[in-house]
Amino acid sequence: MIRRVANNGRVSIYGQGYQVGAAYRKQEIGVGFDPEQHAWIFYDQQEKAIGLRPAKNLSPEHIWSLSVCQGTG
Repeated sequence: MIRRVANNGRVSIYGQGYQVGAAYRKQEIGVGFDPEQHAWIFYDQQEKAIGLRPAKNLSPEHIWSLSVCQGTG
């Protein structure tokens, strides 16, 4: 999936914000999911990995309660 980085260097995935860095602000970046690490992987426009962040809102509790898009509360 593609996300546009905000002025503050963050992107939003399913209602949860993730910091990717001010160097990427206003740019489009790619986002993938690593199921082994249970984390989002962020890619620059050359498809080079630029970050890995835990997928906080994809916990079993959020999935079972259908609250994935409501953040971690």
